[in-house]
Amino acid sequence: MAKKEMVHKLEDVLSGKIPSFIIDDGYGNITILIKNYRVYFFVTLIPIEIPYDLIFDECDFFHPFSLKASSNKSIQFINKCYFNEQLWIRATCNSLHFDNLRNDCYIEFSNECKIKNITCEHSINCSIYILGGEYQNFKVSGNYRVLNFIGGKFENEFSISNSEIQYLQIENIDKINKFSISKDVFIENFLFSALKGSSNFFINETHINSLVFGKAISTKDNFIQFNQAHFNEVIFDNFTNFGNLYFVNIKTEENYTMSYVLNLASKTKSNTQITPKIAFKNSDMGKTTFINCDLTGFNLEFQSSKISEVFLAGTEMPLSKNIISKDKQQKRLALSQIKKIYENRGDLVEAGKYQAEEMNVYLQTLPKNWEKVNVFLNKWTNNHGQSWQRAFKFTVISSLIFFLFYTWSLYYMFDSNYFFKKNGYSFLLDYKPFINKKMYFFEFFNPTHKFDFIRDQEITLSFWSSFWDFFGRIFIGYGIYQLIAAFRKHGKK
Repeated sequence: MAKKEMVHKLEDVLSGKIPSFIIDDGYGNITILIKNYRVYFFVTLIPIEIPYDLIFDECDFFHPFSLKASSNKSIQFINKCYFNEQLWIRATCNSLHFDNLRNDCYIEFSNECKIKNITCEHSINCSIYILGGEYQNFKVSGNYRVLNFIGGKFENEFSISNSEIQYLQIENIDKINKFSISKDVFIENFLFSALKGSSNFFINETHINSLVFGKAISTKDNFIQFNQAHFNEVIFDNFTNFGNLYFVNIKTEENYTMSYVLNLASKTKSNTQITPKIAFKNSDMGKTTFINCDLTGFNLEFQSSKISEVFLAGTEMPLSKNIISKDKQQKRLALSQIKKIYENRGDLVEAGKYQAEEMNVYLQTLPKNWEKVNVFLNKWTNNHGQSWQRAFKFTVISSLIFFLFYTWSLYYMFDSNYFFKKNGYSFLLDYKPFINKKMYFFEFFNPTHKFDFIRDQEITLSFWSSFWDFFGRIFIGYGIYQLIAAFRKHGKK
C-alpha cells in the first residue's frame, strides 16, 4: 500500500494547518517560524514562491520530506530537527541552513537545486548526497556518516571544518572553484573517483585514515593539493593523472577507527600498530609532485603502474625492503622507475642505490646461467657500483691469494700424483716462499707485469706458475675495474 502523502502550500502555513509563527522585525523582514511540527506522512512542500524567511525549529519528520520550495529568502532547519527517512531538496533559494540536526538524517540534493549559500553545522551522524545542482557557497561542519558528491557545480567554495566524517566521496563533479578542508577534520575514508571538469582542491592539516583515488581520471584542469595532511594509507587504483596533484609535508596518522554506540559517532584510537602504506595499482601518476614528504616509513605496494614522471623535492621514497609486489618482476619495475625519478631530478646518489636494489632483484629472477654469474660477481665485488670498499677488499685479497699460490708453485712441483701423496697438502703450511718473495707482491699486483718479473736464476717457472699468474691477472684486473667503477658512481653517466 502506498504511503499517504500530504502536500502543503504556503496558504496552509498562513492559515494554521501547519503550526507556525509569523515574525516581523519591524523593518519589513518577515520570518515564518514552524516549531515543534511532527509529521507522520510523506510530505511535499510544493514549488511556490515564498517571499519570507522560513524556519523549521525542533520539527520531526517520520516519513520522507520533499522540499520543492522556491524562495529569494532563506530556509532553515534548526535545533535538532529530525528526519527519520529522507529529506529531498529540490529547492531554488538564496540560503539554506541546517543547524544541529539529530541522528541519522539523510539529505539528498537533486540536480534541480539552485542555491546560493548552504551551511550545515553541528549535526550528528548525518548523510548528505549531492546528485547535482548549482551552488555558490557550501559550508559543512559537524559529524557525518557520508558526504557523497555525485554531481553538481560549485561556483565559489565548498568548505569542511571541525568535522568527523566516516566516508567522503568525490565523483562526477562538473566544477568546484575551490574545495577546501581545514585542520581539525578527521576523515576515515576519502575517495576520489571520476574527476572531470575544472576543479581545485585544497586539503590542509587534515587527518585521513584512508585516501583512495579509484577508477578515476583527473583532467589537465584539475588542481589537487594535500598540505600537512596525515595518512594511514594512500591508494591509487586504476587512476590516471593528467592534472596537477601535490602532496606537501604529508605525515603518518595515528590509527583511529569510527565507532557508533547508540548512533553516536566517536573516534577511538586503535592499539593495533599498522605500517602506513602508499599503493600504485594499474595507475599512471603523470606529473604528481611530492614536496618535503618522508615516505621511508611507508610500505609501497606496486602493480603495473607508471610512476617515472613523479617529481620529488625534499622527499625520500620507501626503502627497497618496504616495496611489496606480487612477484619479483613487479618489484623490479617499481625500483627501476624510482631510480628514474631520482635521475630526472639529477640525484645520481639515490638513483644508484635503487639501481643496485633493482639488480639484486634481477639476480633473484635469473636462471642458473652465465648471466647470473656475471650479475652475482658484480654484486659481490662492488655491490653494483655502489661500494668502492668492497671492490678494494676483493682486489687486495684476490692478489694476495694468487700471489701466495704463485710463490708456492715456484718451489713445489705439482704433478698429477702430488696431492695423493702422503702429506701432499703440507705446502699449505709453508709460508716461506711468500715471505722470501714478498718484495715482488706489488709488481704482481700490476696486471701488465712481465711473465718473468721475479729476477732469480734459481727459480724455474712451471705450468702452475703460469696458471696462477694468468688467472691472477684476470681477477686483479677485474677488481681494479670494479674499484674504478665504484669510485665513479657519482660521475655523469
